[in-house]
Amino acid sequence: MIGTRRHRLAVALAMTVAAAACAPAGGPGAGVSLPNVKRAQFGALALAASSRVAAGTEQPILDFTVEGTPPSVFVNYIVPDANAAAFATLVNLPPGFTLAKLRILESDPVPSYWLSLNVYRVSGLTNGLRAEWSTYVDDGSGTPRFMIIRARASEGSLDPIGPLAGAEPFVHSVTGDVITTDMNK
Repeated sequence: MIGTRRHRLAVALAMTVAAAACAPAGGPGAGVSLPNVKRAQFGALALAASSRVAAGTEQPILDFTVEGTPPSVFVNYIVPDANAAAFATLVNLPPGFTLAKLRILESDPVPSYWLSLNVYRVSGLTNGLRAEWSTYVDDGSGTPRFMIIRARASEGSLDPIGPLAGAEPFVHSVTGDVITTDMNK
């Protein structure tokens, strides 16, 4: 078996070209042409990648672009130490997770517990406006991690904490130098 990825791709391309050359005339995708070879090759690569994703040997590559307009807004609220236990219960941390204190900015005087709200426009895997409430946790590794608590989407979409987020329209726009965000909830 050929061992390197480059060799496997070269063999796959050669097989695709040979298959395209042998395609019957007159049918869809018939004949050797660059578009047909590209379509067949990229289809074969996508099929192979999907098999590796299904087997757990490769992570999926998903197009998710945060758009520049309107600008993203990130609002951070300190969770006072006295309220941290109640907050951890409220956000339903998974077993083995604890809230993590950190500095959002280097200039923050002390590490704190945080509730963050991020509002932005996205395209790719999902489209439209998104709002995510999150906090920071330690999963036992000692490295603070970002955990989404609740998400909203102006269009129905995949949800980072459940299978789907239904459409919950809201406003996030910019006029001149004023950003307006209104969620009505």
